Amino acid sequence: MATVLAYLTTPEEGGETVFPDGQPDGSTNGPEWSDCARGKLAVKAVRGDALLFYSLAPSGEPEASSLHGSCPTLKGKKYSMTKWSHVYPFGAGPQRRDAEGYNGCRDLHPDCQAYFSAGKCIHPAPRLFQGICEKSCGLCAPRGPGQARAWASRQAAPSLAPSVDLEALTSVPEVAGGEMPLWRLRDENLMAEILEARNSESPGGSSEDYEEDNS
Repeated sequence: MATVLAYLTTPEEGGETVFPDGQPDGSTNGPEWSDCARGKLAVKAVRGDALLFYSLAPSGEPEASSLHGSCPTLKGKKYSMTKWSHVYPFGAGPQRRDAEGYNGCRDLHPDCQAYFSAGKCIHPAPRLFQGICEKSCGLCAPRGPGQARAWASRQAAPSLAPSVDLEALTSVPEVAGGEMPLWRLRDENLMAEILEARNSESPGGSSEDYEEDNS
């Protein structure tokens, strides 16, 4: 998750944003900094400025140095605005409680958790993995009554066989490019046909041979 903190006013004294676990760069040792921020990694609140920082590392692990707080505004007023950018929809995610209880939210492929651990829910073909690995990709969320029919249909969708290679499907343009509706991604026969057609077009008759010939 990324956070953009925009400052709407410039307080006369104090009000700095401080990162207590961050590495100080020596720029906050002067008397113009409040006692709360002095000697720490901190940013002054200046109207029109914005601060961008990340709460997660590229690996998906929490970024401990992003822990932050606001120093007391000692003189004047401080107003700020926050914009959050989430990897997953707000209120969803792999830590969502009671994921199985959300109208049949589940995975349709046995390797979904492995795909999530490898970061495949967001790269390279998010629609594919999000459509088939909904639970592992952290997309389980409460649904309204008006969506009951659609979610009942999704709950009844058959699981894909382990033989369906989701990795191989990411190289199919209409799948990776998001042109194929999500409900069709759950059709085991269709996925098998797509892979069979792709393999028949590859030299040597298989995607593995094709990769070896071009290595």
